Amino acid sequence: MNDARSRWKSLLPREFVFFAVLGAFTILAFELARVSFAIRNLELARACTSRQLLGAFAVGLRFDLAAAVLVLWPFYVACVLVDPRKGFSARGRRRLLAACYALFTVSGLFLLCEGEFYATFDQRYNTLLVDYADRPGFVLPMIWGGFPVLRYLALAAASSVALCLAFRAVARRVLDRPACDWGPRAYRIRRLALALAGGFLLVVAFRGGRLGGRPLSWSDAGHSSSVFANDLALNGIFTGTRSIWDRLSHRNDERFARAMDPAEALRAARELVVRPGEELVQPERLPLARRRVEAGGPRLTAGGRPPNVVLVLCESFSARYVGAIGSPEAITPEFDELARHGVLFDRIFSAGSHTHQAVFSVVASFPHLPGHSSLMREQLARGPFSSLPELLGRRGYSSVFLYGGDLDFDGYQNFLTSHGIERMIGVDDFGPDVRRGELGVADEDLFRRANEEFEAMDRAGPFFGFVLTLSNHSPFDLPTPLPFPSVSPVQGGRNQPNGIRYTSWALGRFLEEARRKAYFDRTLFVVMGDHGRQIEPRLTPHHLLLFHVPLLLYAPALLGESGRVVSSTGGGVDVAPTVLGLLDPGAVHQSWGRDLLGPPDPDRDFALCSPSGGGDEVGFVQGDRLWQLDRSGREHLYRVDVGVPPGASEDLRDEEPERCRRMRRLALG
Repeated sequence: MNDARSRWKSLLPREFVFFAVLGAFTILAFELARVSFAIRNLELARACTSRQLLGAFAVGLRFDLAAAVLVLWPFYVACVLVDPRKGFSARGRRRLLAACYALFTVSGLFLLCEGEFYATFDQRYNTLLVDYADRPGFVLPMIWGGFPVLRYLALAAASSVALCLAFRAVARRVLDRPACDWGPRAYRIRRLALALAGGFLLVVAFRGGRLGGRPLSWSDAGHSSSVFANDLALNGIFTGTRSIWDRLSHRNDERFARAMDPAEALRAARELVVRPGEELVQPERLPLARRRVEAGGPRLTAGGRPPNVVLVLCESFSARYVGAIGSPEAITPEFDELARHGVLFDRIFSAGSHTHQAVFSVVASFPHLPGHSSLMREQLARGPFSSLPELLGRRGYSSVFLYGGDLDFDGYQNFLTSHGIERMIGVDDFGPDVRRGELGVADEDLFRRANEEFEAMDRAGPFFGFVLTLSNHSPFDLPTPLPFPSVSPVQGGRNQPNGIRYTSWALGRFLEEARRKAYFDRTLFVVMGDHGRQIEPRLTPHHLLLFHVPLLLYAPALLGESGRVVSSTGGGVDVAPTVLGLLDPGAVHQSWGRDLLGPPDPDRDFALCSPSGGGDEVGFVQGDRLWQLDRSGREHLYRVDVGVPPGASEDLRDEEPERCRRMRRLALG
């Protein structure tokens, strides 16, 4: 027995055994991180069956192996290069162990924090990891103020110390073994054979245990009907690296470009956006440019001149919290009062889960496409869109953008000035007397400045004002004391409810002050949420409540005091054509939306929404149906109800194949 063990030891150098031990401890660390991930999202985990959770850990081993190869290959190279007859020097051994300790510490903290990332964005690690790397002044205060940083640091320190101590005990025993006693003839052959065999095993591990076929991908996590269990099977190091690689290689762009023949895509797009009563203008050169036939005169006039337009995009203003849309929580009383005297659209879905996606779709009237993390930062953003500021600028409107934060953040400055905004007012343009938080100027002071600007602009003629709020964003650094009683946490919500309450209060105060100014009676106010928040229940794999937002048209002197609710499906792309329909119904535009005040058309009314992060997932809403292309590339179809309480059916893809094919064609077109 001892002789056989000695022969194995002589065949397998201690450095290769050390690498195997390191791999085993790394896999153990990944599995412990998966436990932490499930605990942080305990409500979602409890909704899974025991079989689904066990399946997540079993399937997750494949992703852990691939992730282990990603982080351990430098160690393998070091073990291969060292002479097995001599081994590591004392100094080299110390450096090797120190690198292992650093690996356990950094990767442990990285993966422990992923539970919070998922709770916030409903996604495993993706390109969001690097999207804001150039904005530490924004990201770090948000993380410090919005998450239990010290708790995670303490937990990561304790777990890494325990893991490092256990690893050191085993690793030292392995490295203290006698060196291989190979003769000069066998030395080169055995060393090369072991290096090639080890490399082969690493390649197989990186491919998720497959020798042939396609390599490991997101879709391989889909082992059950539970979205959370499937997501739990993934590994954050794998998903983050894969997402960044896909972006750099433009794989997502190529996938959608190949999804449909261009001619068929154009037919589908025209079928979707060109409505009865509209005619194409120069269809050979401008495929979607159109105008309304026999449009007549404008619906709104303000004392013989065009009315002003003020667009307010409210940070994280989820429809789930709005009383006028049915929320039982009374935390938006000011907005609810405005809705009683305006036109409220209660089935509006934002373009994405981040503000920049909403800004892009509302201003450019173009969907924020899947496969792109931030279109505003890309060259595509300079395209000839029918942007609302440009369309109004051609009609003599001046324009201004007001934001309490950094104008360069997310590319606002470049994008908005490229599409018609004449003046930009950001955090550096406010005086010392305003309330400032970690991210910028408080909403109430932003609105006060907006009223001053609008009053002055109105004297010179019609204007377009765009206000983007900020206070309802992590770390929810709100003014103290609050100008209202503090709000209790909302059942099923994962955010600070005082943030939404404060935005509603500041909005109400803004319009109350505006009412006392001359410009108010000749202004159309458009108020919309940029996106929602993580809200339970999660109706479908595509978390539709995350995108459900209110849209309000408010202009008592122009639209009348009697409020009404419109329940047509729509999104940010519909804002520009709706405004144009009120000001100049015969205007030529190439928007991807429609006039929401026109006749409803359930077969064409739509909303396209995709989570941030640059992945392939996309949801397409028409009527009470949601078609979804998930992260694994699979299609789903659901009947959804975003009322109170919300609900959804099981997957209807097999029961309604014709509807599924039609919605797929329109969405991809």
